Amino acid sequence: MVGYYPQTTGAGSGTANTPGNTRGTLFYFILPFMEQEATQKQMATIHNDSWYCGFGIKTYISPADPSMPPGGLLDTSSPRYGTSYAPNEWVFGSGNAPPNVQISDVRPAASIPRTFSDGTSNVVVFAEKFTQCGGSSTSFAAYFWGETGGTCNRLASSPNGIGSLPGFYNSGPPATNWPTSGTPSVNNLPQAPKGWNNGCDPCRLQFSSAGGLQVGLGDGSVRSVSTGVTATTWVSAVHPSDGTPLGSDW
Repeated sequence: MVGYYPQTTGAGSGTANTPGNTRGTLFYFILPFMEQEATQKQMATIHNDSWYCGFGIKTYISPADPSMPPGGLLDTSSPRYGTSYAPNEWVFGSGNAPPNVQISDVRPAASIPRTFSDGTSNVVVFAEKFTQCGGSSTSFAAYFWGETGGTCNRLASSPNGIGSLPGFYNSGPPATNWPTSGTPSVNNLPQAPKGWNNGCDPCRLQFSSAGGLQVGLGDGSVRSVSTGVTATTWVSAVHPSDGTPLGSDW
């Protein structure tokens, strides 16, 4: 998710060091809530876009991520740092992006408790993934915390996704095309444990180990999701307002 907050300017180039005019990701705008307000302000003086994420944030690094270099530095020339986590676009996305526009570029619409009718303890907000991902069957991608990138190129008009972030569940915008019954394709689930440089799909989440997938829930708690979770249960946990209870495998 990328945008301007507060919304004092529209799409386009902003003005460095001007409140509301720095274009940034969700990771950029939550910095003040992590005692990193000074970092956010300093970034605004450097450039008008958080693409220039030249600061390593320890909270954004999973110790279980085998693809994460020391300190999180992925791009030494810019420099830019990576993250081992991805936000759930079904939670933060507005669901109202025009056709052929990435929902990741539309102002998020999440609001507790209004958009969490299933309850905050039952909704996945963040999940882990490999910060570097690629292999023989897919293009290589690096996941910087200051940009969503365009690797997945999932557009609002596409039936296969709603943004450029790794897909939590790729079936279309939240407002439409949500299945009311049946089991979605296994391709919509996180990947089973495998090497980050061997067949890893950058457009999906990844289990870092056979022990499970670490997720952060809307109530602030963290839990491990088993690799044996069913697609039906996973989808229920990802969608914040589908009204479907979580299965016993949760």
